This record gives sequence, structure tokens and C-alpha cells, in this order.
Amino acid sequence: MKIIKYSFFILFISISVLAMDFSNNEMSFDSEEVEKSLTEQPEARAALDKGKLIYKKSKKYRTAANIFFKVVNNPDFKASYEEGYFNLGKATRKLGYNYLSLHYFSESVKNGDASPFFNPSLKYFTNLSKSIKNDTLLENISKYDPKIVPQKYKNSLYYIAGKYSYKKGKFARAVQYLKLLPKSSDSYLKSRYLLAILYARLGKGNAAIDLMKEIIDYDGKVNSENEYLKLKEMSIIAIARIYYQMKDYDRSILYFNKVPRFSMYWLDALFESSWAYLMKGDYAKSLGNLVTLRSPSFYKEFYPEKYFIEAIIYYNNCDYKETNKIVKRFLKDYRPLRKTLTKLIKANPDPFEFYKVIKKALKDNKDPRMQWILKIALSDKAILSRFNEINQIRAEIKKIKSSKKKFLRTKMARTFLEILNNQKKDIETDIGKIALQRFKRVVNKIRKLLTDVRIIKQAILEIKEAKITKELISLKINKDEYFELDKEKIIMSTPEDYVYWPFEGEYWKDELGYYLYPIVSQCNKK
Repeated sequence: MKIIKYSFFILFISISVLAMDFSNNEMSFDSEEVEKSLTEQPEARAALDKGKLIYKKSKKYRTAANIFFKVVNNPDFKASYEEGYFNLGKATRKLGYNYLSLHYFSESVKNGDASPFFNPSLKYFTNLSKSIKNDTLLENISKYDPKIVPQKYKNSLYYIAGKYSYKKGKFARAVQYLKLLPKSSDSYLKSRYLLAILYARLGKGNAAIDLMKEIIDYDGKVNSENEYLKLKEMSIIAIARIYYQMKDYDRSILYFNKVPRFSMYWLDALFESSWAYLMKGDYAKSLGNLVTLRSPSFYKEFYPEKYFIEAIIYYNNCDYKETNKIVKRFLKDYRPLRKTLTKLIKANPDPFEFYKVIKKALKDNKDPRMQWILKIALSDKAILSRFNEINQIRAEIKKIKSSKKKFLRTKMARTFLEILNNQKKDIETDIGKIALQRFKRVVNKIRKLLTDVRIIKQAILEIKEAKITKELISLKINKDEYFELDKEKIIMSTPEDYVYWPFEGEYWKDELGYYLYPIVSQCNKK
């Protein structure tokens, strides 16, 4: 029997931490008066000091940025580049260009902790992390050792370090850092969730469940009620998945049913609980859930295994005629889709070109084929996150382009646009890369399902050829008589706190997700 494997896509990082006295290094992290450039260049020094004065006193950030820009583009001032980049990062941040700011702060710390601007950049990186989610930002912050940073930065670093370590596959280090966040931290609940996911991946299911329950039962103060509710729903469905992996199907179903109906995770919970109902032999509820997924409201949602579950149920109950219908429906829907996706992959092997396919799908979502492509692509959370980054960069580009023509003619404006466009293309290429991998996985999944349903089809043919259950195959049962015929063989179960409705051929919005589809076993009938 096929059992779903769940993977949980989340970012983490990690490092060893001991309590230390920071009295001697607080100044190096917080002081704006960083030591001067290694080489004293009078002209560079004068320009930098002038820019700082304008930045601090006059608060003319664009004027200050222009001065710092000229410093970092003067080949005679190379020894002052780090200081110029650092101050240009500050100025562009004030101008509202977060991605430009990230670029210039990154340039200022290219030499790591050997740069005199390494420590002072930390507070700007942590501030930027509140506005943007970016791999470059994570990588830069991960360079700081939480053991030697001031206390006020520790919690941010523990969490970001945990995320980054997880992404790099360093699970033990990720666990080590995430466990250090105190309850007073704004990232405490998020850290508990990520820690639970790590435990689940490390095979510590019960420990993971305990952490998820802590999130669900949390009654303390939260920064955002919406964010907490989302985290709570994620924890509920994660517990259900862990119980499923542990083959505790009753508890798995209990938690799948706790996912609120209007949650973004409700359809996933409905579909995945169909597997749990199947595994425990509750065919009526499993089919009832699949009836909802077949409704006009959700028919185009991408759940190809729904056909396989149905086919298995009818096959197990010796209803070979219905099994054949389901197999044919699956082949009709998914064989052409597999060919389409395979063709797209072969025609667009370059990640950036494949991104264009996704972009076209976003604009042309009236085309049924494009709707499928869009749903496949956007079901990957990593792609959604990267699209958000593109939107942020586009906003910065639009802001620059809306400036006065005089500024747009300057080298600084042209360079700013070039940097942002390069960042955007890098992210678009990354989206293409993720999407390509995603599509290849989908093609492999469909190919495997095609093989599985063909095996079922072949088994039915062999049964027919052997003339087994000949009378059963020809038997016709009116759907309206299901509750009258052979009641002891109608497989149904209903939790005490739920009201389920027998599906009678019509879809009612308030009944979606609460259908029973009673099935009469036709095995061993004469």
C-alpha cells in the first residue's frame, strides 16, 4: 500500500553557545565611530566625513549617498571602500531601498570579521531581516558568533542561526541554537515550531508533538494574532502528519479534523486524512473527503493521488466496474499533463527560461493547461517566498524610476537600477531552478501513479479472464438503495462531535468536507 511521505520545508542554523561577559565588546557592535580606513587618504577622508555630516546633521540621505557612491567608485580610494560601502548601506536604508542596503552592507563585510565594519553591520542586518527574507541576508548574519555578540542581538542570532544551519543540513547545530531562545523572545514560538520539525525529521516524533502542543495551547502575548493562528494551524496539521507516520491513524484523523474549515491548510488536511481513513479501513469517510475534492469548487486543485485512493477502495471492495471508471478518469486527466510537463522541462532546461514559463502562467491563468502549471508551481512555498522578494525589488525599482529625470541621468541611479535588476534576475533564476526540480518531482509522481493504476487495471483484466466473481461484475446496485441493501456490509463510522451527510449527487457548500460515501462490499457475493 502506498503511504504518503511528508517532507517539511523550513529554514534553520546553529552554533555552540556559552554565557559570556560582553562588557568589552558592546562598543564595537554599537558605535558608529568605527576606526578609519587602513590607509589615510586625505581626499577620501574628507569626502567620507562630509557625507557623514550631511547624513547625520542635514539628513539629506540622497546627497550623502551620492558622496559615498563616488568614494566606492574611485579606483584611488580602494582602501576606503569598506567604509564607503558601510555608509552607503546606511544611506540607502534611510532612502527605503532595503535590497540596495543589503547589497552595500554585504560588500562592506566581504572580508568577514577582518573588516572594521563587521561588528557595526550586525544591527543593520538584523533590522533588515524584519523586512526582507533573503538567502544573502541569512548568509551574512550566520557569520556572527552568538557567543561574542551583545545580549540584545543574541535571540535574533539564535533563531537565524538555527534556520541557516537547518538549510545547510546541520540539524544537530540547528537544534542546539533553537533550544536557547527564551520565552521572552519574539521568535520563541517560531523557534519551537522549527525545533519540532527538526525533531520530526530526526525521528523523535513524540518530542515533536509535545512542542507542537505547546504552541497550540499557548496563551501568552503574541506580536501578531494572524501569525500566531497560522502557526497554530501549521502545528495542528504537522501533529496529524507525525501521527500518520507513526501509523496512529485515529489520532492522525483527530488532528486533521481540527484544522479549521476556512484555513489555507484545510484542503490538505481533508486530502491527507483520506489516506488515514483508508489505512484504517473507513472507506465511507475516505471517499466522502474525495467527493469534496471532486466538487466544482476544488476540482482543479492538484491532488493526483485522490484517484489512486478511490481506485484502491473500490478494488478492495471488488467493485471492478467503478475501479475501471476511476482508472480511465485518471488516465484522461494526467497522461496528457505528464506529457505537457515533460515537454516543458525538455524545452526549457535553463532555470531562467523556465522562470519565464511560470511568469507566463501567472498572466495566462485562463488557459486550463496554465492553471495546472500555476498550481503545481505555487504549491512550493519556497517559490512563493521568492516571488515576494521579486515584488519587493520591483517596488524599489519603481521608486527609483519615479524620481526626477535629473537624478535618473546620474551614474548612481543607473548603478542602483543595475544592482536591483541583477538581484531580481538572480531570484528569478532561483525560482526557475526550484520550479524545475518541483516539476520533475511531479512528473515522477504522475509516472509512478500511472504505473500503479495500470497494475490495478491489469489485475481487473486477469480477474475477468479467469471469470472470477462473474455475477458480481454484472451486478448493478442503485445508489438510492445503498442504505437498504446488506446494511452490515456498509462501512461507515462517524465521530461523536461531527455530523456527516450521505452524498446524493449534489454539492452543497455547507456540506463540503462532511460527506459520507457509503460503499457496499461486493466481495464473495453470489
